[in-house]
Amino acid sequence: MLIKKNVDDFLVESIRKPSLDFGAFNVFRSVFNPSGPQGLPLDKLFSKLNAPLLLLWGGKDPWMNTPKKRNLYKKFTPKNTKEIVLDAGHCPHDEIPELVNQHILDWVDSL
Repeated sequence: MLIKKNVDDFLVESIRKPSLDFGAFNVFRSVFNPSGPQGLPLDKLFSKLNAPLLLLWGGKDPWMNTPKKRNLYKKFTPKNTKEIVLDAGHCPHDEIPELVNQHILDWVDSL
């Protein structure tokens, strides 16, 4: 079975190049450091949202698709949200761009 890969030199460079910037390590570390800078809690952010929201998830995403995070989003997601779980990992827009694009177009047409 032939599996199409969407990893190319452009994608690799678009991830690698910013990692070479001065201070990139500290930014990356702060994202994963529980005692680092914290944004507003999800309930506060979602309570300010008045526009429709489309959430496209990769069902195989090891970071965002954990039961704890999924329950958190389900608890606070605004009523005008459409959620779609795709057969993809952390970057569905790179893994299955045609399907992601079609879902976005369908969602926009439904507004």
